[in-house]
Order: sequence, then C-alpha cells, then structure tokens
Amino acid sequence: MGKYRVVTITNLLEHQVDKIVQESKEEGFRFVERLLNDYREGTNCFNIQGEALYGIYDEENELVAVGGLNVDPSSAETGRVRRFYVKKEYRNEGVGTLLLKRIILDARRSFNVLILHTDTEKADHFYTSFGFTKGDRYPNATHYLDISERRKPFRIDCGDIYLQEFSIEDANHIHRISNQPEISYFLPDWKSTVEQRVEWLTHYEIPANKAFLEAADKTGNVADLFLKMGVFRKGTEELIGWCCSGIKEELPAPNREIMYAISSEHQGNGYATKASIGLIEYLFTHTNVDLLNAVALKYNDSSIKVIEKCGFTYQGQIKIDEEPYLHYRLDKSDYERSTQR
Repeated sequence: MGKYRVVTITNLLEHQVDKIVQESKEEGFRFVERLLNDYREGTNCFNIQGEALYGIYDEENELVAVGGLNVDPSSAETGRVRRFYVKKEYRNEGVGTLLLKRIILDARRSFNVLILHTDTEKADHFYTSFGFTKGDRYPNATHYLDISERRKPFRIDCGDIYLQEFSIEDANHIHRISNQPEISYFLPDWKSTVEQRVEWLTHYEIPANKAFLEAADKTGNVADLFLKMGVFRKGTEELIGWCCSGIKEELPAPNREIMYAISSEHQGNGYATKASIGLIEYLFTHTNVDLLNAVALKYNDSSIKVIEKCGFTYQGQIKIDEEPYLHYRLDKSDYERSTQR
C-alpha cells in the first residue's frame, strides 16, 4: 500500500480529474461528474466544519480514487460519505479500504453517525465489511455506522505539562515544530509537509500508539512497538513538542530508546526533562521495559543535559549515519533506587 497516498483535496479544480470522471461515466456512474459540477458551481465544496474531500494518487501521480465527507442535512452530528469512487483497475488493490478508513477516522472527530447511499451489491458487501449496517434508519441512506464511542486520549501528567497520544488534530502543530531549523537540524526525519504528516499520523503513528497502549494494558509486553506522545502545556492545551519511545536499530539490544523535542519558543523551561521523566516512569511501571537508551549528538549540549538530569549513565561514543553520538542507558532497577532516596 506504500505506492498509494491519500491527500486532502482543498481545491478540486487544481487536480486532474478528467480521466476519473470519464471512466466513471463509462461505467454508468454519473456522481463523479456531479462532484465536479457541484464544486465548480460552489454548491458543494466540502468546506463546512467537519467536511473534507479526499483523493488517492498512485506512484505515477495519477488520481485513482475520490471520496468525500459531508455534514448531512438531517443533523449536524451525522456525516455522509459522498462521491466515493475507485477506478476499475485499482479495485481489489486495497485502495478503497485506504480511502474509507481515512474518511471514518476523520469523521469520528466531528460526528456520531456516518451514513451513505449505495444501490450495488458489491458496494453493500464492501461497506458492511467495515461495520456499516444496512437499513433505512436515516433519510436517503442505505447504510449507517455508529462512530459515537470516543475513547479518551491516553495522557500522562507531568506537572505544568502533560503527555498525550498523537491525534489527527495535532498534524499542523507537529508539522510547524518539525520544520523549525532548531528541530529539523537534529531530527531531519521528522521534517515533512502537512499532507505527509497527516498520512503518517493516519496510517502509522496513531495505529502504532493504539497497538502499544493495548499491549501495555493487556499484558505489559510492548515488544518492539512504538509510542509517540505530544507534549502539551496545561491551561493553553498547546502542543509544544513530543516525547517518544521506540526501537533504535543502530544500538545494540536491548535497544529501546526515549527521544524528545520541544518547540524553539518553549525551550529552556525544563519541559523536555519533565516530559522524559513522565514517560520513563510510565514505561518502567506499566510495561515490561527494564532498560532504556538515549542518544544525543556530541555537540547537542541541551539534549545531553536533559539525558543526564533523567539519570541516564554514559556508555560511550557511537557513530550513527557517520555522525558522532553520545550513548546513554538507564536501568529500571537503578531508576527505582534513585526514586526511593
């Protein structure tokens, strides 16, 4: 599925839609043409709060699927799947699944129910496989899905800040911070466009967090799973950075690390240390993690100070991507002894 990417379409008229419109008409479906006409006329531009229009592009940058999310006229708490179409040669390739998962994920932020109308047997099977119920409970709809169950996001209290698992709403803030020169210099892999960040959150980071937290809750065995938490200021609820734990392939096993970043305008306030200690405490008390690693570029003095304040012990210097890093470790037993003093 890496060869396909979901994009949020903010201006349909800037996208090449002629081929997908023509193919849909040849199949007897006129709704993609209506999508384009309504957009041109301004009658439905998917620009009301909670609405969105999506496209899927292949490796050759061709638009191969479209689908939208509207507020249903019957209720502001009801979303409607609109103009959902996948080009024929791309069906059974997981494209429709990729698109519908994104729509459902985003719909959960604004609606309690998601509805749609279809009149084909294949579409019926497709939607019911995602948990939609076939029925006439809602006007002008053949299927509906209850999405009202909203789990409270996982949170770790750290005094005047807190850690909270990433959500789609964090995409713009993460993008802004990760593109700051002070951050991208030390964490180049975090630099992205907004669309890339939304895609990473949707398909990798949010599902990975869910898997980690479920494993921690059920057995405590988090194996090689990743956890990525946003750092938020209390009072303003502003995302000011992140604190994460995952496997660092360049380190010898056991190689779970902790890493962090704080927005440039909030550095120097001790937030990175507080966030790191909060995550360390959680990992050592709620999971089977008994050793953590941390690395910092040899000349990243501020990061080295955070690592040392958290109680890590210096192990030596290593090279990662031909750059000199200082390697530290923190053993659970040592951490527990230090907290009992």
